[in-house]
Amino acid sequence: MTLRRTACAFGVVAALAATPAFGDGAATGGNMYRLYCASCHGESGAGDGPVASALIGGAPDLRVLERNNGGVFPEAVLRTVIDGRRTFRAHGTYTMPVWGRDLSSIGSEAAAVQTINAIVEYLKGMQVK
Repeated sequence: MTLRRTACAFGVVAALAATPAFGDGAATGGNMYRLYCASCHGESGAGDGPVASALIGGAPDLRVLERNNGGVFPEAVLRTVIDGRRTFRAHGTYTMPVWGRDLSSIGSEAAAVQTINAIVEYLKGMQVK
């Protein structure tokens, strides 16, 4: 197993182990971001999480998604990227975990969608102008 896969697997295991119960008040977008995303993307979303250096090319800066998309926040794209099950890559592998599969395996499909939507809303709030 490569360093990149080991680091990613560590982040997935840590996030799943610490996941609040679906439907409880702790399962907010910010809490879910910290559990699932911050290990790579960093607490602020700058791409400077503790695992980022193990990724080829690092982790993207999530604070500039709107700016890099012509001033439009790419909500629909983000949902498919976070979900991962609907992302088809013709060339190479995708280093981000398939959160939709992991979330739906520990809760209902509706809860997985709700969690992904909460993370997307949290990301929307961290955009820099």
